[in-house]
Order: sequence, then structure tokens, then C-alpha cells
Amino acid sequence: MKSKKTYTLTRRNKWLTAEAKSLDDMIKYLSGAVAELEAMKDAGVQLDDNGGVADDYATLFTHDPQVAARFDMPEEEEWDEGEEEP
Repeated sequence: MKSKKTYTLTRRNKWLTAEAKSLDDMIKYLSGAVAELEAMKDAGVQLDDNGGVADDYATLFTHDPQVAARFDMPEEEEWDEGEEEP
């Protein structure tokens, strides 16, 4: 039996400043990333604590379809334990 829907987005931080040509560029790119993450947090998006961000990848999730649409988070299906995925 399916449980509620989950919408996820994987973010990678490694290349945030890859195109920076100056310190001002780095600040601009990092500030933009911070603003986006703050907006996601304010909307209720959460960090999946399964693995954290140690590998430079962060999985963000929500169960709210409107929030998912706002941040272009694709739908994934959660399955109850003990069930096989299709």
C-alpha cells in the first residue's frame, strides 16, 4: 500500500561558484543559493537526514505538492516497509 507522496530535489554545492571571476561573483552566487535555501526552508522543505551532505549532495524533500511545484521538485513514491516497489 502506498503512503503519502514525497517530492525530492538533489542539490550539489560543489559547483556553486565555478563560474566566478571575482570575489564579488562568489558572493553573488553564494548569496543566491542562501536565498533559495531560505525560501525552501520557509516553505517547509526539509533536508533528508539519510546521509546528510557529507558527499556534497543534499536531498531535500517535501510532502506538499504546491511547495514541490514552486521549487520544481519531482514526485517520488514512498512505499510502506515490507512492500516491493513496482
